[in-house]
Amino acid sequence: MDLRSIDMTTHLSNRLSATFPRCLLMSPRVLALALTTFFVSTAYAQPIEIDLGIDLANPEFAREFSGSFETGLYADAPIVSPRENVILAVVSDMYVVSVDDALSFIRQEIRNEENRAKEAQRNRSSGGENNDFGYSATIEFTMAQLYQLQGNRQLAEENYLAAIEKYPSYMDAFVRLMEIYLYQDDCDKAIAAGKRAVEIGGTNAFVFKGFGLCYYSEQNFAAALSAFRIARSFLPDDDSLDQVMAISAMNTGHFDEAAVVLQELVNKNPQAPAYYFLLVNNYLATNDIDSALALMEIAHRKELLNPETFGLLGNLYIKKEMPEKALLAYQSGLQFETRPDFKNVLEQFNALSRYDWQLTQTYITDVIESYDAALSGANTRLLRVMQARVLINAGKPTDGAELLREVIAEAPRDGDALISLARYYRQQQDFERAAVFYERAVVESSVALEASMEYAQLASDQQNWALAIELLTAAKDLAPVEAQPIILENLYAVQRIMEIARR
Repeated sequence: MDLRSIDMTTHLSNRLSATFPRCLLMSPRVLALALTTFFVSTAYAQPIEIDLGIDLANPEFAREFSGSFETGLYADAPIVSPRENVILAVVSDMYVVSVDDALSFIRQEIRNEENRAKEAQRNRSSGGENNDFGYSATIEFTMAQLYQLQGNRQLAEENYLAAIEKYPSYMDAFVRLMEIYLYQDDCDKAIAAGKRAVEIGGTNAFVFKGFGLCYYSEQNFAAALSAFRIARSFLPDDDSLDQVMAISAMNTGHFDEAAVVLQELVNKNPQAPAYYFLLVNNYLATNDIDSALALMEIAHRKELLNPETFGLLGNLYIKKEMPEKALLAYQSGLQFETRPDFKNVLEQFNALSRYDWQLTQTYITDVIESYDAALSGANTRLLRVMQARVLINAGKPTDGAELLREVIAEAPRDGDALISLARYYRQQQDFERAAVFYERAVVESSVALEASMEYAQLASDQQNWALAIELLTAAKDLAPVEAQPIILENLYAVQRIMEIARR
């Protein structure tokens, strides 16, 4: 029986036949599908800039920030003098036009007031009332905000701390200080500042967003999701918040919640590719291939795909066993000025080769034309290996084998060439030479899993059960979690056959 014809749902009892039955191992195509990488990055992880910063593009933030220049807006704000009221009113108008001018103005007013106080002190009669210069914490808080807008976070931090020292219940100062610590990636200080702000003034959307970003950066996705949920109830239109909330939901298994949030982002931002591909990943996490494929086609029609995501579209068609459409997607990925990573080209080549060598030959022709002389070193050898495999399976096996031998002569540890030549000899029923090249291939990390599985099949064909068990055990250790059950099923089958053979 040909290995590719095996039904992987067959139970162990159906695998055992005569006294020395042939062991039927996993189809290479089935294993390859189990190992298919659908997305171009780790499933649910995205690096983020954990800096809330001064986000005047966010209407809610802009309202809070502008309001912080107005005295009496918050119950916890320090009492300010009439003159300070005037200074703050001028600054609230100036900073929108020029932060530097607003900062220069407030510093000059502080110097003027300090000079007036000194002059009054000199003119005061001996024993008179003490009129030492002073101003409220709100002035330092305002200067800190201006420094933060200017990008001088060190002076911003110093002024926020000075404002808090004067007025320990200054909630807004703790909120802004939290932003500084978030930028510094100091989540311990950021969370401490945020907690103090909440103790003073209650729930604050930006504080809880900051909590979530810290927990997210520490990969504590459950805590991040809880914090983001609270923040989102106050900031329903914050897309950046929705994005990290959705990723946190995916990482904690709340795929339905993530789908709702991501679909809203797609609807609001129909030309933003990132949201489409996050939602695709969310569908893939629940094995909803049809929804993932439908969404990818929408992104395709909107011209949002790039070389990598055309690869994803092709992989989805492979999963649906539609190699012709997969080829069209892979070919589209070659049309960009920036070509796909050649490692991905190999994966696409392998995917097509499991279905149709004529389609594979078409693809390799396009690859050669697209990359032309752009390849060097290992990738040049890899292209020659792909050409050799096409020759072997398209009626010119001798030419293909010779090309593989040339590659191995240049690079004796080229895993792709080694396993391809092993397959050639196995195809020619030269099992001894096939075993030699499989032995060399299983120690090369790039092909170790495939080589172990195929060599195990060869060993089982020759009733070398001990070697087959050894190779399957090695394959299990190499395989990702999702592929291990299939390999274990084959391992148990071989062990059972070995027991029968010993009776």
